[in-house]
Amino acid sequence: MKLTKRELNKKLKSKILIPNQGNLPYIRNTKIRVIRARNKEVGYRREEKCMVTIQICAEVQCSRGRWLSLPQYGPRHIRNFLRRESIGLKEEVSHWVRLWGFSNDVYLEKIELLSS
Repeated sequence: MKLTKRELNKKLKSKILIPNQGNLPYIRNTKIRVIRARNKEVGYRREEKCMVTIQICAEVQCSRGRWLSLPQYGPRHIRNFLRRESIGLKEEVSHWVRLWGFSNDVYLEKIELLSS
């Protein structure tokens, strides 16, 4: 029995992803919830990407070595930081949504920052 997109997103939303801390070098105490995932054709080549909306709660190491929660940073700066390939967040989300049958090529469309 195949799930509809609404049922699939409802199941994704109900689970909290706690990634392996070894894969995320500058982030700790991470909890990710995928709110919405959808396959969409983008670009002039019409390549299929998985557009993902997530909620994240974590602590990030600042340049002085202290650990600060996400809302203590500027929202634009921290979202750009989380989208970097070297951070590994995109890869963790990609592994998670691939289990549910979405495309492997993930774009983090919207990142909501949570304090707790």
